[in-house]
Amino acid sequence: MSRLSSEHLDEAVATGVITSDQRKGILELAAQDGTGRLPEDKAAAADDEPFEIFQGFAEIFIALGLVILLAGVGGLIETMVVQGLSPFVLLVMSCGLGHYYARHRRMTLPSIVSLLGIVAAFVWLFAAFVEGADLLGESTPAETLLASLATFGLLLLCYRGYRLPFTMFLAGASLLVAILSGVELVFGGGVDLLSDDFFDLRENAMPAFGVLGFGFIALAAALYFDLRDPLRSGGASKTAFWLHIQAGPAIVNTVTLTLFNVGGVAGHVLTVLMLVLTAFLSLVIDRRSFMTAGLVYIGAVLGFYTDAFGDNAFFVNALIIGLLVTSLGTWWRGLRQIVMSALPAFPGKGALAPYKPAGGS
Repeated sequence: MSRLSSEHLDEAVATGVITSDQRKGILELAAQDGTGRLPEDKAAAADDEPFEIFQGFAEIFIALGLVILLAGVGGLIETMVVQGLSPFVLLVMSCGLGHYYARHRRMTLPSIVSLLGIVAAFVWLFAAFVEGADLLGESTPAETLLASLATFGLLLLCYRGYRLPFTMFLAGASLLVAILSGVELVFGGGVDLLSDDFFDLRENAMPAFGVLGFGFIALAAALYFDLRDPLRSGGASKTAFWLHIQAGPAIVNTVTLTLFNVGGVAGHVLTVLMLVLTAFLSLVIDRRSFMTAGLVYIGAVLGFYTDAFGDNAFFVNALIIGLLVTSLGTWWRGLRQIVMSALPAFPGKGALAPYKPAGGS
């Protein structure tokens, strides 16, 4: 008899055999030992941030083959059959391949490649039906907004059907494009992603507020999935990981760069306070993505005060940041337990990832 896994439970939820609450109860029951507490090894697993791109080299091999196959089919149809037919054929192929690898083979990386094929073919097909739309970026803000919203809706349907965590990362990217296109459509002026002040709320207000708003939406969605899977043993936690990867940079970059650009001692102090708040939030929700997004600003602030070391300033900066990151990573669990134990009860605290070791009260 094969052993029941969290993937089996995810499939049971997706097909309506059990509810998400029942799935959570089964996992919590399986994680308990005789004392009714979470064992140490289970607590350690819950403290991690699981994500999955591939499960072995076989998946890499198949994914590489899929990329070559789709490129070959698209190129041959476009050059030898009927020009303009490629996106439709690639969309049908990618949907079929994605269904097979996600539903029947349960392979992560081939499913991701198939999903990317679906998105690329869908956008290509959408552009073919919209006059003036161009895949190289010449489309109007209205066309880009419609395409990104349509892609966002398609990805939500894909996630509902197959529960592939990476799907929400692409959905988040589509939503961000839709928000920025909407900002450009309403306020004009264009959106320059390469601008040094792109994330500055004072110099580039509307796009920066759009990115910040997206960050809070992504964070809310990530916490929704986190609270459904506090033991981090199923697909919900893996989905939350990809959303946190987007929420962290969107929020931290926007707020921290704005404060840093204030300049002088005041700007540096505000930046440090923001980074401390970022570290605190990261510990509470047990997600390191926020801290990772803030590393560049830690280095920027330190750079002003390590210039006295001359040519060695870079290495001094790297030493300080390296010590900070290594220390946080090494003693993360202990620091989180201190922070969470000191905080009073608040809504959702008990549904976050466990922070007490086995045997704790």
